[in-house]
Amino acid sequence: MSLSEPAYALENVAFFSRLYNRRDRFKEIGYPDAWETMFYGRPEFEPCRQARIAAQDAVWTQRKETLAPEARELYGDGAGFALNITHGLVKYRRDRPLAETLKRSTTATMARGEHEPFQVVIGAMEQPVRNAHVTVEWDGPGPHPEVTLRPVGYVETKPDPDNYAEYVGWWPDPLMPSGAVDVAEWETQPVWGTLRATAQTSPGRHQATVTVSADGMEPLQGSLSVDVLDFDLGLTHLPSLLSLRLQSIKSFYKLDDVPQDIRRRWYAFCLDYRMNPNNIYSRDWIPAEEDLDFCIERGFNAMVMTTGNLRTTTRNSTENLQIWTSEDNATYTAIPAGWSLSHSPDGDIVIGGLDLTARYVKVHSLAEDDKYEFSFKTLESGNITALDGEAEHTGPVGWVSPDDGTKPLRSFGANWGAALDYQRTSLGVDLGQSRHVTGLVLHSAMNSTLERAKEFYEVAQRHGMGDKAYIYGFDEWRHVEQYGDIKATYDLLRSVAPGIKASSTVVYPVDPIKDTIDAWCPALCYDYPGYKQARQRGQEVWYYAGGAPYDPFPTHELLDVPAVEARAFFWPAWRYQYSGWLHWELNIWSNNMSGDKRWPEVPWDPARGGVRNGEVGRIYPGPDATPLPSIRLENMRDGIEDYDYFWLLQDAVNKLDTAGPERARLQKLIDGTIAELCPSRAHFTRDPGRVLQIHEQLGRELEKLLRVQ
Repeated sequence: MSLSEPAYALENVAFFSRLYNRRDRFKEIGYPDAWETMFYGRPEFEPCRQARIAAQDAVWTQRKETLAPEARELYGDGAGFALNITHGLVKYRRDRPLAETLKRSTTATMARGEHEPFQVVIGAMEQPVRNAHVTVEWDGPGPHPEVTLRPVGYVETKPDPDNYAEYVGWWPDPLMPSGAVDVAEWETQPVWGTLRATAQTSPGRHQATVTVSADGMEPLQGSLSVDVLDFDLGLTHLPSLLSLRLQSIKSFYKLDDVPQDIRRRWYAFCLDYRMNPNNIYSRDWIPAEEDLDFCIERGFNAMVMTTGNLRTTTRNSTENLQIWTSEDNATYTAIPAGWSLSHSPDGDIVIGGLDLTARYVKVHSLAEDDKYEFSFKTLESGNITALDGEAEHTGPVGWVSPDDGTKPLRSFGANWGAALDYQRTSLGVDLGQSRHVTGLVLHSAMNSTLERAKEFYEVAQRHGMGDKAYIYGFDEWRHVEQYGDIKATYDLLRSVAPGIKASSTVVYPVDPIKDTIDAWCPALCYDYPGYKQARQRGQEVWYYAGGAPYDPFPTHELLDVPAVEARAFFWPAWRYQYSGWLHWELNIWSNNMSGDKRWPEVPWDPARGGVRNGEVGRIYPGPDATPLPSIRLENMRDGIEDYDYFWLLQDAVNKLDTAGPERARLQKLIDGTIAELCPSRAHFTRDPGRVLQIHEQLGRELEKLLRVQ
């Protein structure tokens, strides 16, 4: 029993409901009347949403009466459970009967060097299914595609004001280590299969038998057909600037450091998903030089390091800063006025005239706004010196925000995020023991940043990546009056690394930075004319998801949206010729590290700060410091592979006779299919069958053009 026409209408109701809920955000991105003019907004959608839930519940209630007869008609009277074999563009609720019409076979089409997912979905009926195993056995001689089978895991979501989700509860996302599964009565459990065609895989059709066996039940069998096309997809042509956080790996697994074998395991994993294991927020770029060639061989195609604002003066003064001290980092006391503050030519903040004794010394900002001028990233990481006359003492640097001066320092050792004059932030140092202090020096990172930038660019050149070396900074800066700082910073960096590319998610492509930024990175929802003009000037325009309205734009950041969205996010990359894509994290995990136990021993919290379920990562931490993928990550890779299909086909078409009919036919195919997949940035096809048809159609045409003779 499928959820066809009525379900489609109900899906639209939920879609418009989410749009209505997000209507204020359209004003923020320059479309104040979008809801009224485009989406026919009506405030009565909450009853419609409730009606949708009731209709779905009725379908699932009815399914208890129809699932068993359907399973036994398809698999025989002895079927003790239902079995559905299908693609990876649908998500299944665990706590409901298997509602989709059962299919006992599926077909995938793929090139060598490509991955394709499928799902083996087990639906329990009148009794639970225990110890269910899935096996895939190929018919005939190989080499056949490689197969990896992983049970789909579930995480519990929270109500999210940023996403009017279909439901709040247990959503499928992590792909767990291989093993048996149990399925409770009238519940559903998918097992995710990933196919990989290697360079040795024979072209043509490969046929396999899929068997599901469970304790005390008759095994059920279906089939899997895979058409391997006679060309190699190769490495991706879509660059990415991302954030693989080694600190998250270190903290989650309680490591003193991340050794090379673990680093390379994670680097290779990311590159297998056609994503760069770099970090836009890392002062010490990754991969480091000792791992760089290892990554380049696997498709690494963009290097990045971060920068802060390299101003030499700030608005900080004795009037808007305070000094607080503590012996235990719990109770803080303010120091009376009378001390002095100055700035060195290199940007150091120098505080004198102190006479205090304390273990923790904190500099607290009274600034209420977010127009910060002296970022913590501009300070030398972990470098605040306390002076006792000529004697110098230092220790771990921490920060806390927001603060009224009394809060304890945290995030010791962090080198990102805080700003000294940003919405009542405090920076401080743990001196290890109580010490007499007559002065403080907050060391500027200007000189060390310039040295690192020079070294970074030299390393890139040594490894043939001089034209793929980016420096990232000024994350989503909106205040145009501060854009002079951006120009000054990048001008300084270019003085030591002339060929380095300036990249940023700075919002507005205007003077004085119009000619400064080499790679603009707007959110997908932004379409200012300045970006078109930047392309005309020969500058790159990338794109990213996050920090903006989700609906109606596709996103890979959220897990409580339809599966196709993670794939659809990459279609605009070809349609609008973006130079690459950016995202601020792959594995932040910050709210899953408290206490001694770790997931999956304790529940996974997918919402950072209580909103945006899925924002804490696309990659999950597996056993023995091994990465686990997600449904989103698998579909993201498929979307990047879609991009590479278009890239290869366009490259081949460009080599054909310009006057020939074949070139015109194929160009029409390219333009027509991408427009169908992605009519606009905010619209994309949600029909899995059509998505797979288009992918196969492009692949068949590529095979004709690229087939190995």
